[in-house]
Amino acid sequence: MVHLAVHLPREAKYAGPVALRWMYPIERALGRYKSYVKNKARLEGSIAEAYIINESLSFCSLYLDSIETKFNCVERNDDGGQRVGGLSVFSQNVRPFGKAQIELSQQEIDIAHWYVLNNSDEVQEYLDEHKRLLQRESGANLNKRQQLLFPKWLAAHMRQLRDEGSSTINDELYALACGPDVRVFSYSGCIMNGVRFLVTSRDEHRTTQNNGVMVPGELDNEEIDFYGALSNVIELIYPLGWRVVLFKCDWFGTNLKKKRINRDFHLTSINITRTWYKEDPFVLAIQAQQVSYTDDPKLGVGWKVVEKVQHRGLWDVQEKERLNEDENGRWSANEQVYQQNESSDFVISVQLEHPNAQLYNRNDVAPQVISLNVYVEKARDHDANDFKLVEEGDEDETMEEYFSGSEE
Repeated sequence: MVHLAVHLPREAKYAGPVALRWMYPIERALGRYKSYVKNKARLEGSIAEAYIINESLSFCSLYLDSIETKFNCVERNDDGGQRVGGLSVFSQNVRPFGKAQIELSQQEIDIAHWYVLNNSDEVQEYLDEHKRLLQRESGANLNKRQQLLFPKWLAAHMRQLRDEGSSTINDELYALACGPDVRVFSYSGCIMNGVRFLVTSRDEHRTTQNNGVMVPGELDNEEIDFYGALSNVIELIYPLGWRVVLFKCDWFGTNLKKKRINRDFHLTSINITRTWYKEDPFVLAIQAQQVSYTDDPKLGVGWKVVEKVQHRGLWDVQEKERLNEDENGRWSANEQVYQQNESSDFVISVQLEHPNAQLYNRNDVAPQVISLNVYVEKARDHDANDFKLVEEGDEDETMEEYFSGSEE
């Protein structure tokens, strides 16, 4: 194995990624064709007959709507589609499973409800308004005071606007302000945007790993990725049947100042011996990304290498923007949508801005028309002297060497 590890980097450097040149797809195809053989005296006939039958059935299954086939069956990691809801926190594509009803303390419910309010786009204007009211009183412990007082203030403020008949609120926003029910449902896993997440207690009995969680965030005005392990999937129930799915995680203390995270070229290692944010363990399910952790043999016990998972069949593709040139010569995105087969006069002009750049077109020389000359290479000899210039009107006798008298 040591000898193999010496040659693999050099092979990857010469030939590129191994996924572009390995033989596994061909071997899988040959194994499938081998399973078609039922009569060993007629190998080719068995394979050809089974292949035609398979192609015919696949073609017919494209037109069968009432029968479940491989073309219309529901995917294994189906999240249930887009949820109906105007608020962002109520319209998450999450399908939890392994349902169980638990009891959380009032403190944990308040923390979870505060996180939902603080991460709802529709509540930001009320957060800013309440923050200005607190600043008029005092600027000490502003964030802590707002966390304690904002939920009750928002509920009272929404009731007042609802009694006045204001059009700025709706049923969803009013339900969110009223707070969640004391009945909380817990799940052992969920499927979110085609990705399967499992809690640590269920995942530790499996050979695969689906409990790694990563959430991008900000700490001390610096962007940082928070890494953790999923411990529970919580569903809060709000009035009128609205639900919010949260991840309760054990967050690893990846503090840069205390050297609990190490970056070695393209590898990121974290120390999992200590955790932080124990009093604020919740995140929205839609904010989480799945990662996997493997042992780091270089740094030793307690260190894990983080590997961001690229799921098969899922791609994060950015939409192609159409550029538009303004009057100042700057390019910007155009919001107008064009069909793929729609023609347009959109042309990007490239200008040379280098000070020593030369233009290769000459305006001081008149254009000259040159007659077409065709250079034909002789078929047998490849010497430089065997190239013959064929002028216009001459016949090409090169092909005469390939025909006999009767074939002519």
